[in-house]
This record gives sequence, structure tokens and C-alpha cells, in this order.
Amino acid sequence: MDASWTALIAAGAAVLASATTGWFTSQAARTQARLNGETQIRQLRHAQVEHRYQQRRDAFVRKAREALGPT
Repeated sequence: MDASWTALIAAGAAVLASATTGWFTSQAARTQARLNGETQIRQLRHAQVEHRYQQRRDAFVRKAREALGPT
């Protein structure tokens, strides 16, 4: 009976260790995905700001050319 209980406890410990490892792996993957998503959002916002800034500069140049007249 002692050998059976030892084998059962060992099997339970192996299952627990496997489940714990799987949980930590899934948490790491979830964290990495969240960080990648945040990075992509930051890059998108940066591109949007750059585009708005370029539009403002273009509009300023257009208005300046209109004010100066044909050259």
C-alpha cells in the first residue's frame, strides 16, 4: 500500500508541477501580448501625431504662398 500511495503522490505532484508551469507560461504569453499591443498603440499614436503635424506645416506653407502671391 505504501508504494501505491507514493506513486499516487508522485503522479499528483507531477500534474501540479505541469499545471503550474502551464499557468506561468500562459501568464508570460499574456503579458508579452499586452506589451506588444501597447507598443503598437504607441507607434500608431506617434504616426497620427506626425501626420497631423505634417498637415499643419503643409497648410502653413500653402497659406504663406497664397499670401505672397505668385513668384
